[in-house]
Amino acid sequence: MPRHRELTLQSRLSELSQLGRELRQFCAECSGPALDEQGVSELELAVNEAMSNVVKHAYRGREGETLRVRFEEWPDRVVVRLFDRGSAFDPSAVPQPRLDGTEESGLGLFLIARLVDEHRYDRSSGGENALTLVKRGRAGETRSG
Repeated sequence: MPRHRELTLQSRLSELSQLGRELRQFCAECSGPALDEQGVSELELAVNEAMSNVVKHAYRGREGETLRVRFEEWPDRVVVRLFDRGSAFDPSAVPQPRLDGTEESGLGLFLIARLVDEHRYDRSSGGENALTLVKRGRAGETRSG
């Protein structure tokens, strides 16, 4: 069983700062994966994009809903899982964004895919959405700090 931490957040964008603090603290306490500062920052940005998408799209901005987050430390990676009970989501239905500066939104999935090593969306038969984000340590690196 990996070392892990879970937290429950309200479906508000103002919760992003707490999520970032919790993720950074968890990563600072990791003994295994060699996530350097850039790796932690990339994972934090991906997690922020994912939570923003849940708040804006799965819950359609409704406050009072909750989002459960689980951080896991594995020997070679950090895994973040976000669970919600919002609307279902089909990642294959999202069009590729135009990267010419004409769109103000729609880059979330594009960014997530480039910031983490793996990402997967699942929906349980009970109606729970789960987004899994995986960030691997770089081979041969040692943690500093």
